[in-house]
Amino acid sequence: MIQFNLFILVIATVFFINDVVIAHPGANFHDWKVKSCDSRKITRMGFELVEYYNYYHHDQYYLKQILKAKSKNNGTKYYDVYFLAVKDCNGKELACPKRLHAFVIASLDRKQKPKIEIEEDNSKAE
Repeated sequence: MIQFNLFILVIATVFFINDVVIAHPGANFHDWKVKSCDSRKITRMGFELVEYYNYYHHDQYYLKQILKAKSKNNGTKYYDVYFLAVKDCNGKELACPKRLHAFVIASLDRKQKPKIEIEEDNSKAE
């Protein structure tokens, strides 16, 4: 009888542990998730970020490529985007590239405008 009770206790413990693991997502539920650089949403955001940069820095850059994008959602949506912008250099046929890093904080209710920070990224390419 003791062996049977011990067997039931072990089985109940295994089911309890499996339920707890399945019921609760992992510790990285609110961590950064890598986004596809080719997605329509990230590409559209890249064009809007370049327009934002041009407006505040009085430049004429255009989006060349999204290099890396991540997002995080914990009640507020966060985006971390690295992109390459280029412009014509002094009327020459050469393009002047600039690697930019943007951090966007957007509220989920869309009543507030997103907060955008864009800066030059001087780190080495990954």
